[in-house]
Amino acid sequence: MFEGFSYSDGSGYRPEAQEELPPGNPPDQEMVHVPGGPFVMGTDDRVWALDNERSAHEVEVPGFYLDTIPVTNRAFLDELEEGGYERKELWDPEG
Repeated sequence: MFEGFSYSDGSGYRPEAQEELPPGNPPDQEMVHVPGGPFVMGTDDRVWALDNERSAHEVEVPGFYLDTIPVTNRAFLDELEEGGYERKELWDPEG
């Protein structure tokens, strides 16, 4: 046991107080459009690549929208609670 530390007396680890962060700058756009086009998927490297990453081949990717900032745990929970995974109009049948 460490000097001055005891589970029974409640003197265990105490994190430092959190500092209040300043408000962030919201992005100009919530989402941006990424145009579609050809994309080389995979690799021909046989040394560092797994078998499911070979061989390199070109695929056509349709355009899509991408969030400009990472999704927060709160936003993800809101999506779950609002039934986003059950709303078929939000999902492509191909996945």
